[in-house]
Amino acid sequence: MISAPDYIQLYPTVRCNLSCGFCFNRQLPSMEDMSSEAFEELAGRVQRIGVRTIDILGGEPTLHRDLPGLVENGVQRGLAINISSNGSDTSQLAEIMRRFPGVQVGVSVNDHHTADRLKEFIRNHKPVVKTVLGNRLDGSLIETLLSYR
Repeated sequence: MISAPDYIQLYPTVRCNLSCGFCFNRQLPSMEDMSSEAFEELAGRVQRIGVRTIDILGGEPTLHRDLPGLVENGVQRGLAINISSNGSDTSQLAEIMRRFPGVQVGVSVNDHHTADRLKEFIRNHKPVVKTVLGNRLDGSLIETLLSYR
């Protein structure tokens, strides 16, 4: 019997349109985006060994030219798909959530500007909201996010 992890984290692109101070991927070397064919092969392999979930991270996943196609491929295989995004392309994220209701989308919100920018998306689509908390907890940011319900 093959033993597999429950999930894998996958970076189909390391490109990003922001430069968040907390991001541990800023130091990664530039490389080509993963092709749809390579994703399809990988998804098949991980499915066969028992992986149940693919976490799609980046860079910024919405910059990948075929993110919806990658998601569709994984969903068709019965894999759970999670996407972690900086929320810069909320229209693409909303469309993915509409087309694939079981896909979990998370957005990073680490300052009031981003919270304000994503307010309607958070209220309307209820993504997972992720924030990085350090020694100095910004209680007002947490209260703002909680007010979006």
